[in-house]
Amino acid sequence: MPVLIKNPELILTSKPIGHELVSVIVEAPVKGRGLQIAKVRRQDDPEFFDLLFAIHRMPYEETSGAFNALPEPVKIRLETMGVFIRAEEVAPKVLYGCVLEGDPAADADDVPGDLIVNPGFHYRPDEELPETLRHRVRFSERFLRGYSIGWVEEPEDGIIFPYWIPGTLRHFAAALKPGEPVPALPGGAPRLFREARVFVCREELAHRRASRLAQWRDAWREFALQRHAALDSLIPPPHLAALRVYFCEMMESGRVRLGDHDSPLRYNAHNDELLFFFHHQLAGLASRIAGRPLKASHNHFISYLPGAILRPHVDPIEHEFGISLLLDYQPMPQGAAPWPLLLGADGGIEMTQKVGDAVFYNAHEIPHSRRGPLPEGHRSASILLHFVPQEFRGPQEYSPFFA
Repeated sequence: MPVLIKNPELILTSKPIGHELVSVIVEAPVKGRGLQIAKVRRQDDPEFFDLLFAIHRMPYEETSGAFNALPEPVKIRLETMGVFIRAEEVAPKVLYGCVLEGDPAADADDVPGDLIVNPGFHYRPDEELPETLRHRVRFSERFLRGYSIGWVEEPEDGIIFPYWIPGTLRHFAAALKPGEPVPALPGGAPRLFREARVFVCREELAHRRASRLAQWRDAWREFALQRHAALDSLIPPPHLAALRVYFCEMMESGRVRLGDHDSPLRYNAHNDELLFFFHHQLAGLASRIAGRPLKASHNHFISYLPGAILRPHVDPIEHEFGISLLLDYQPMPQGAAPWPLLLGADGGIEMTQKVGDAVFYNAHEIPHSRRGPLPEGHRSASILLHFVPQEFRGPQEYSPFFA
């Protein structure tokens, strides 16, 4: 019989009523099996309920002996839940980084002569946050370490995006001065610095500001009339690519659950720590489009497998407003993905999306679904960010925004 160890990534989230613990959610990532989630109520099985907490508090070196002394049915239950696993099933850590790698001289584009450093660029050559951003950056626990980070602020969106700077480029990044011309380089400007909008053209700045403000005004009018609005380019392409890598690694490592109440053929990461960073950043824009102050509530990463069906449904009140962003579709389409988001009880409103496009809608009022089963050989992945009115005091579902 294989040797089992306590899952080092085990998470117990208890639910109290008054001063008494009445239930616990057990989350156990298992490589090869996905995220195992179980709810145990004290009134149903008080002995097992107390055992879970005893195991969780026990010094790690004592857990194997305690496990071996348990009755066989209890050991099987703990293994099924992922509380005890084989060493090779331990889920590796997954961290996020959107790294601007490459040689600034060799990996370069031909660019106009009026290229400047984005006025919204913030940088420190160490790994600390710039002083100007410390009150604005939350939920960075999943960030990759060992790099300095350059930050690009998009004031018309109210969002700041981090970019990881390798050690070979720290001196280069430290020499950049916001709003001033890009330093002369033998080969021109690094391509990735252009894609990340660290470097921009002066004309581009004015044009982008005008077009983005017009887009958000149009989205506000559209949402006010029909309770949904199309949005594009919420997240820059380098971050879309990095998010695809991050969630692929999350699924491969066993940190995402396969199957939920809506579909057995989809991965669902609920309240992902990294997504909270983007979620928090987008709350201001969501408020602007909704025409009222909103706060973030819950998020999901969803990846549908071939044959998956999403039937018409409305979300609970704590998911009242939602952004649905198409993160990936395979095979990668040239234009819109062939599995659109449908709004309305009869699915009569078809919201087509290219990869990177988003839809903002009232998910609690408007039934939404997808058309038929996802075709064989196809996969579709989306990020869902939910918001509620600032005064909301309803169900919490363990969201840190209600803490």
